[in-house]
Amino acid sequence: MRSLFMSIFCVLAHGYSCPYTDITFTTSYCISLNAVLCVVDAKCIEKQAWTETQLYLPNATIKTIASALEEIPDVTTVQFIGNDLKRVGNLSFSAKNGRISNVINLLVCFNGNALMFLNFNMNPITAINKIRLSSNLSTFLCLDCKLTEFTLDIASYAAIAGAKMVVIASTNLKKTCPGSIENFRDSKYTTVSVCVVPNAIDSSLPPALSAGEIVGITIGTIALLIFMGYGCYYKYFKYPKATNGYGKRESIELQHSTSNGSGQTNIDLTDLLMYRLDDSKLRKLKTLSSGAYGEVYLATYMGEYVAVKTMLPHRTTNQDVARMIAEIKFMIKLDSPYIVRFIGANWRRLIDMECILEYMNLGDLRHVLANLSRDEFTWIRKLEIALGIAQGLVYLHSLDLIHRDLKSRNVLLDTIKSVKLTDFGISRELSTETMTTGVGTNRWMAPEVLHDGHYSFAADIYSFGIILSELDTHEIPYSDQRTDKGNPLVETAILSRVIHGQIQPTFTESCPQPIINLARQCLTLDSSLRPNAITIATLLRQLCEHGGYHDEHDGGPTFEDLAIDDSLTDLDRVMRYVCSNIALQRVIHVRMLEETATASGYDKTCDCIIPLLDPLVNDAEFVVRQHVAGQLPGLCKFLIADGQDAGYKIVLEIMMPLMSKLLSDPQAEVRHIACESLVAIAEVIKPEDQGQHVLTLVLPFAHEDDDEQMRITGLVLLNKLAIFLGRDLCCQFCVPEFISLSEDPVFRVRKAMVLNFSQVCATAGPEVTEERLLPAYNRLAKDEIWGVRKACAESLVDLSVTLSPSTRSTALIPAFTAFSTDASKWVRIAAYQQLGPFLATLPPEEITDALITSYADMATRPTALMLGGAEADMKYHCAFNFPAVLHTLGKDGWPRISRAFEALTIDGFWKVRRTLAHSLHEIAKILGPEMTEKHLTSPFESFMQDIDDVKMGSIQHFAAFIENVSPDARQEYLSILSEFNDFQEHSKFKLKWRFRGLISEQLPAICSLFPPQDTFNVVVPLVFQLVMDDVASVRDSSFHAVPLLFDFLSSNPEWITSLVDRILGLQHSPVYINRQIYIRLCRAFILSGHKQIFDTSFAQAFYALGSDSVFNVRLALARILVELQEHLNPIPTSALVALENEPHNDIEANLIVLRGPNRLSPAATQDDVQPIVVDPPSSNEDGGIHEQVDSSESIEDA
Repeated sequence: MRSLFMSIFCVLAHGYSCPYTDITFTTSYCISLNAVLCVVDAKCIEKQAWTETQLYLPNATIKTIASALEEIPDVTTVQFIGNDLKRVGNLSFSAKNGRISNVINLLVCFNGNALMFLNFNMNPITAINKIRLSSNLSTFLCLDCKLTEFTLDIASYAAIAGAKMVVIASTNLKKTCPGSIENFRDSKYTTVSVCVVPNAIDSSLPPALSAGEIVGITIGTIALLIFMGYGCYYKYFKYPKATNGYGKRESIELQHSTSNGSGQTNIDLTDLLMYRLDDSKLRKLKTLSSGAYGEVYLATYMGEYVAVKTMLPHRTTNQDVARMIAEIKFMIKLDSPYIVRFIGANWRRLIDMECILEYMNLGDLRHVLANLSRDEFTWIRKLEIALGIAQGLVYLHSLDLIHRDLKSRNVLLDTIKSVKLTDFGISRELSTETMTTGVGTNRWMAPEVLHDGHYSFAADIYSFGIILSELDTHEIPYSDQRTDKGNPLVETAILSRVIHGQIQPTFTESCPQPIINLARQCLTLDSSLRPNAITIATLLRQLCEHGGYHDEHDGGPTFEDLAIDDSLTDLDRVMRYVCSNIALQRVIHVRMLEETATASGYDKTCDCIIPLLDPLVNDAEFVVRQHVAGQLPGLCKFLIADGQDAGYKIVLEIMMPLMSKLLSDPQAEVRHIACESLVAIAEVIKPEDQGQHVLTLVLPFAHEDDDEQMRITGLVLLNKLAIFLGRDLCCQFCVPEFISLSEDPVFRVRKAMVLNFSQVCATAGPEVTEERLLPAYNRLAKDEIWGVRKACAESLVDLSVTLSPSTRSTALIPAFTAFSTDASKWVRIAAYQQLGPFLATLPPEEITDALITSYADMATRPTALMLGGAEADMKYHCAFNFPAVLHTLGKDGWPRISRAFEALTIDGFWKVRRTLAHSLHEIAKILGPEMTEKHLTSPFESFMQDIDDVKMGSIQHFAAFIENVSPDARQEYLSILSEFNDFQEHSKFKLKWRFRGLISEQLPAICSLFPPQDTFNVVVPLVFQLVMDDVASVRDSSFHAVPLLFDFLSSNPEWITSLVDRILGLQHSPVYINRQIYIRLCRAFILSGHKQIFDTSFAQAFYALGSDSVFNVRLALARILVELQEHLNPIPTSALVALENEPHNDIEANLIVLRGPNRLSPAATQDDVQPIVVDPPSSNEDGGIHEQVDSSESIEDA
């Protein structure tokens, strides 16, 4: 209460000054509801607050420490990484009476009263004084601590000296020690000096309140009451209650953030508490999409697929958090079948806020349009989508709400739930105030929004008209707009013309006329003339209900016109319909050219199909020309393969001139496909013909002085074709063109040159590259345009691999140094993204300490690299490239990058730990057993206890990792296998069938890693547990390990006898699935070359299952017999006789194969055929199906 009233008093008293001079932790001045700790600035304005006992603040700017941080209730977890701390003092990390007082640094206390993990990494601390450590301490990390003061009491010294892992950069005590200097060695064998004193903590009570403070509290209380009273008056009398169009009070309040005028954001989570989900039941599976502000994950919650929307790590400011919470509160109020359903919210800290929504399995409309052709996506389906969007707008507008960001990416589709609107992060209630411009994506925004920001529901209607054009063309709006010279319009030019009504989205000739008419009304410049959502929905519903969209007055083709005669052969259809007056029919049949040619043969292709190509290349519809360009490579390869020299001559004399026309097509989409096709055709052109027939088609592009895009196309093509042109042509023509275009006046051309010269360099060879192309690269590396310099940084590795090893370091290390210190952060980011791969191209002896320091800094101190918010991305790149860098340096280079590794293994960003978990076995191969056991086993064990995404990497490469430790050290990992063996008792593994599947795939390797006794005691039970797993895919990948056990355990007859008994026990099991498993195990023995064991121990019981009482078992046996008949010849007659007694058609079909057609039994009628299921996958968290038996199985068998 003291802190609360003091903060109120300080805020209201104008003459009061904040006691802090920098950003700091404190328990005072916290404004957020239920805050237990907050960060304030030098004006005592709250920057971040925590309301729970788990506190996390990475990569912040905390430099100083509040003098007293008291009364923090029951803190269990405090994470504090990557800040700029200089001193740590007045701290108590032991849990006393359930409280932790004066906490200001990283602390992880896994058990309520027992501190185990302490991490000060990435903080340049110079002094640690008066701290108390728990006797349960296991880890103390301070990789960047260079301590000149380090004072502990006796108990704390005993705790840190006895901890399992302690890493401290250095200690060089300079201040006089009031006690005794004690030394111990940390985990890196560094000597750590500590000043040990009897009692390092001053446990005196907080001072009593002074008279002045009491007066201050009284005044503050009075001021608070006055303030609250005025607030109530202001809310309920000053402003009237808002109502919607139906006379009811509007309850939807959209306040993204509230500000006190100082830039501070207040966030109230009260409304979200009842929607907070159980985090333990939420399991993320994979990333669905990522944008500028957040990511969306596919997850499961209580067995249901959901979509989880999160904020990006560098998008977690107070405003970003407030925006996310406002969107969640907005979604809570919505309830419509045309709006994505809100399921709940999840958070541990405010910056971890997640919005959980229903999952739409087809993704967004933009994705669907980009991946389906207009032929595949019919207007019947498109009308349903348009109607769904309109219904969503009707619902929103009825609530006086405007979407404000309606576009194809915010329309989600589902195979069952159809169409729903999403992404209401910038939605607003209808207001008479001018609304902020620039919020929605520009090309979907109405002209009035772009002009002055004052708009109504009509803004959403205009965006709907844009979506109608997308439904028709499948293209981004205005992507077809060109300048007088044929270049695409830049964004500003498009927006300017939209504002003045000079351009509108185009529609194709095949678009239904009613849709074009509706779209034109929606896109009217005068917003008052646009139809409302109800009118649009009514019209679209009528179109859908009438079963079509054809208007007999529009002059377009009817459904009868579009009908195709299916009685024709493919060749006849192509010959008839590629000449049709209907563009849709031409497009459909142009796509059949290659397939039809292959089926018709060489002669008919030459006589019938080749003559059709010239008119198609000149077709009025660019879509037809586009598809012709895509068909030419397949036709050329067919002609050469079947026609030999004659076909090759047709390619040169007929096909290549056609390709020349397509390459110069006025439509960019056609040229793009033609360029790809030319590269494919160049593969089959003889070297002596490349110059005349390929190079001559491309060189004119590079000389198009009036068209920069054509020059860029020429660069791209020359680079892709370099390998086919050969060294001589490349040096004679390609290299001069690239050098010339490196000085192009248009920076986009210069940028394209440096991004597309790798194949030219490789083909020309190191000498030409170093002599002629490297100077051009160095000139561009100093270009005045940062985009060109960024391109140079991105191509650093491509250039390095083309140079001779002796030249790489001297030629390119200075370039990297310049990039890493460039004035543009984008150039710096690109340079560091390439640093790992670049190091992997250099000779080990040429890798300087400065480069290694830069690489390590990506992991240990990324903030020092001035990357402007890309620190997490840098750490990920560092982790991803770590095995390649270490492979280049060799095991002797481990000390040079070990500090980076140590920082990455404990990084707070889970994707960094995940990539290391997946590559730890590769690092182990490089280091060898001794160094692996010393440096990698601890991270491996840590990853095994991490979140599922990280844990999966360690489990997937479990066998490969322990293969690289000594046999004695492997014994420690038997306990992990035992946990998998007892997964029925371990719910965490019972639910993770994918984990069990990963282990089952490694069983052959695991069987050979341990001594025979351990294999029999631990591995054998695990194998049989997985062989009988609930999930079919786990069982299937486990069968092949059982025969190998006989090889590994052959030294002990008793073990072999035990194995045989366990396998035969499956055949005698009353559960029919076990008997099916026995059949699959016998198959594994036969296919793995262990037929002798099968014949001796399992054959008799195997064939006996032909008379099993359960049909599924008999059918499984019949199918396996067909598969293995070559291995089992002859099959015992008794087994076939038993199966012949089965009247079912499926078994009879298998017997026909086994016996031959002469033994065909009378065919059963169709009515006799019954659906069956043979060993299907069992139910699991992915929604599999259950095992089934037929009606002949008894209850006892089930």
